[in-house]
Amino acid sequence: DGFKVSLVRPPEEPANSGSKLLVNASSVHLMDEAETQVLDSYDAIFEKYSMFCNGRWLGAQILQDSQDLMYLQHITFMKAPDAIIETGTYKGGLTYFFASMLEWVDAGRRGALGAPGGGGGGEVISVDMHH
Repeated sequence: DGFKVSLVRPPEEPANSGSKLLVNASSVHLMDEAETQVLDSYDAIFEKYSMFCNGRWLGAQILQDSQDLMYLQHITFMKAPDAIIETGTYKGGLTYFFASMLEWVDAGRRGALGAPGGGGGGEVISVDMHH
């Protein structure tokens, strides 16, 4: 189950027009070779300069790209899992991120006013052989 819908600027629209079309396809299938190369190059630079070390989630170091975090929060929101198992925890930033997401998803299940019910929320299980 991946992302199957993309927002795409119509070809005749200027880059900053704000006009988008909803397309029933994953963006990875819509990109041409040059666009895919740009993403691959970004990823190579991100890794080369260890840019992942600069991320923080509510003050805790998190070793993910911010765009990856956007996808992870979307998946967490859409699936509302009972549990997430994280391996290779390191400093716990992603564990903290997932715990926050699951808390917010649970609050959303109960309603904006925090009405009782709706389950006890999800659980994050953190596994790291070094910590």
